Amino acid sequence: MLDPAVSIDVRPQAGDAKPTEPDRRAYVRDRDSAALVFRVTDPKTGDVVMQIPDEVVLRARAYARENTTAFSGERLVKTA
Repeated sequence: MLDPAVSIDVRPQAGDAKPTEPDRRAYVRDRDSAALVFRVTDPKTGDVVMQIPDEVVLRARAYARENTTAFSGERLVKTA
């Protein structure tokens, strides 16, 4: 997926515009993967601008967490 295009307004009256509200930054715990996530969101729309780790990584962690059996303490012996 490509990042959105960036444009700059160089007209003289463009400098009179109000400054934009800064992005909101927060740490949240992802419920499914139990991972700590850093998110930057647009204050006007609430859209996530940036997220670390990425959504794909969080889904992989949640999948691994659900499909991994707990260690039972039994020792496994490999045989040829």
